[in-house]
Amino acid sequence: MSLHYSGPKGDYPVYLCAADQGESGSPRCQQVRALSVDRHIEQALLGALTPEQITMAVEAVGELESQTKLLDQQWRLKCERARYDVERARRQYDEVEPLCTFGKNVELSHLSEMRTRARGS
Repeated sequence: MSLHYSGPKGDYPVYLCAADQGESGSPRCQQVRALSVDRHIEQALLGALTPEQITMAVEAVGELESQTKLLDQQWRLKCERARYDVERARRQYDEVEPLCTFGKNVELSHLSEMRTRARGS
């Protein structure tokens, strides 16, 4: 069974079995609305867990969210540092070779502006 979304806006979850359809071309063997199935699974799961286990699971999710936020922040800082390094290298290069690269830089700037305009329209 796999999850599929149906309806005019694709917002109705449905579990469907399409294994035979994919292998032999036969019609789908089953199709069940996911909301009713999920409700029963949720009740069975919560009935089997103790309050302590639920607390531990909630704490684990909180820890994962904290770690994700830290990793996102580290990634943003690395990207910021990379942008800074690129700009610094560009400034240093332009200072060392201003006459040789002036024409090339003007041409590259012009091409960059043309690409930006093309994307915007």
